[in-house]
Amino acid sequence: MKEMFYYFLKEKNLNNVFILLIEDEEILLRVLKNARVVIGGRMHSVIISHILGANAHTINQNNKIKSFSEKILLENPEKIREKLTKSIETVLYEELNFNN
Repeated sequence: MKEMFYYFLKEKNLNNVFILLIEDEEILLRVLKNARVVIGGRMHSVIISHILGANAHTINQNNKIKSFSEKILLENPEKIREKLTKSIETVLYEELNFNN
């Protein structure tokens, strides 16, 4: 699939597009934080890139990622960050009894 995508990019004269295989989480976060556009076929890369402000698009490989792209990617990343923060606080304060 990677070769097909490279051929497509070359055919369309898109020379500033890169396909990356990243196996280190810190490097992945750095790349996603600086990306303007991310096209992914895996949920986590698309979710993280969207939250970090990239224009995220999915390769709809299954119903879960298709549903995500149709519903969640339309939301403002700031709202998603707020929901995540609230969820984390709920777990920490209510479930783990970290009340002050």
